[in-house]
Amino acid sequence: MIDADALHEAEQQALGQLAQMDLALAARLHALAMASDDPKEIADHTRSYQRAGRCVRQTIMLAARLRHDRERHRLATTPSARFAVFDDDPDLSRIDRSRIDPGEMRVDGRVMDLQEAASRIVAQASPPDTPRAERLDALDRIDAWIDREIDDHEDFGVQDLDEHVLSLCRAFNLPEALGRRYRDLPRAPREEDDPDPGYTFEDRRSDTG
Repeated sequence: MIDADALHEAEQQALGQLAQMDLALAARLHALAMASDDPKEIADHTRSYQRAGRCVRQTIMLAARLRHDRERHRLATTPSARFAVFDDDPDLSRIDRSRIDPGEMRVDGRVMDLQEAASRIVAQASPPDTPRAERLDALDRIDAWIDREIDDHEDFGVQDLDEHVLSLCRAFNLPEALGRRYRDLPRAPREEDDPDPGYTFEDRRSDTG
């Protein structure tokens, strides 16, 4: 039996380490962009910096989502339980909420929604014997498509999510029938050795019996 508290702490620690590495990369890319005088290099470093920054925000959002899911599960299994007040967390209390860009939050939220939809659709559309590397390659190409969507559309995230998922399906020749019911599809299998949390959505709380 897996200890739910230990598992939660391990997940939070891993995501914290990942966020720190992404933050260090973002700082390095920012420094490269600032140090360059070549317009093309500046543009390339800036795009890479923006993507690294988005990775930081997505990792933080995923950590928050895991905490929220854990609280919902605790409430469902413990009738007398109350939601934890995360605003009392000293780390969260240091956040200047006035500096949170609503546009960035909209983009980050849509990226996570598209990633989750893609993970479910690809897992369902792939034959059972599809090599893991092939599935991950498909998801990497979808990530690149999402990045292009962000670069090409200033209003990214405003479009209806269901329509956006169907656009993703059309771009990669994935079954639109799966795209229309992606919310009902099983979550993608969790790869225990996958360091990227972007596509590991399977709920493991059932393992804590």
